[in-house]
Amino acid sequence: MSLSSAQSAVRGVFALQVVVAVLAFLLTLVITYLAISLFTHRASRHRSNRTSPKGTLAFLLLGILCLAIAQAATAASVALQTDASSPISITHAFSLHYDTTNPNSSPSTTSTNLSFLNAVAFILSTVALNGAVWLHSSHATSNGLAIGQPSWLSIALNTLLLTAMLGTGFASFGLAASSYTPASRYGTVLQADRAARITYTVFRACVVGASTSVSTEAIRRFKQVKNNSSRDAAERPILTRLALLAVPLILLRSAFIVVDIALLWVADTYPTWSAGAQEAVAFLLIIFGPYAELWVFAIVGWGAWGMSKLGSRGREGEYGLVTGEGSEGGGGS
Repeated sequence: MSLSSAQSAVRGVFALQVVVAVLAFLLTLVITYLAISLFTHRASRHRSNRTSPKGTLAFLLLGILCLAIAQAATAASVALQTDASSPISITHAFSLHYDTTNPNSSPSTTSTNLSFLNAVAFILSTVALNGAVWLHSSHATSNGLAIGQPSWLSIALNTLLLTAMLGTGFASFGLAASSYTPASRYGTVLQADRAARITYTVFRACVVGASTSVSTEAIRRFKQVKNNSSRDAAERPILTRLALLAVPLILLRSAFIVVDIALLWVADTYPTWSAGAQEAVAFLLIIFGPYAELWVFAIVGWGAWGMSKLGSRGREGEYGLVTGEGSEGGGGS
């Protein structure tokens, strides 16, 4: 069965994945242009790397590019899986079974390889998202209050969280890769290999913990700047968007990560679900997964763009910016 003759739910899933991949690639180009502009600007500088959006932009570029690659790989895999009439992978834990699914079919080698490519890009994108939100909230606070942020305690804690995500993510990937066969997608291996499934569960749990940590820190930074900076401080709207728009999306994403973890452990029951239930879960996982991540990246990118404009003007005083090289402000909590 070709994609053009597939049922509407399958075509809808494919369309959503293509759209988010295209939007992510376009956002990658925008952030690349912003990064080039900031890194090549020499007229004025932020007073230190701990007040510059350069670190945020590095995480943004890695995260958005990997998100685009992951979704492009998933969309291509959907088209191939449809041709083979095999279940469609929505996440590594959940697959959509449709009316013409052949229970004896297996994905092509290309589809399998795409699923493993998606897994690598997915891990890197997930880690980069948390890093971008953390550094962005810290740098906006530093510029808004003219204090040195992130603090060494924040650096140590968040480095530990990012390392834990990266380590458990690639540990689960390594266990799955050791059981690689051309006919077994990454998600299929996770569901069949108990060690890989447990490690993947730990990875996703680390993501939820790290996401909750950076969300809490972003809200605290927002309140800190709101209560201690002037009303016209340019960082106030930046942190307001982060706290009131990005954080709710991150928390909703975390809630569906928990759902995804649970789905991984009941994968053998999917074929018995009603078509409506499967389709509802599939669309919710896409909307509150890659789409939520895309908008969080966009909000952080918007804020980083605003901070780069402040830096290029060389504003002083409340923004903690000076023309040329300067000394770093005092430490903060």
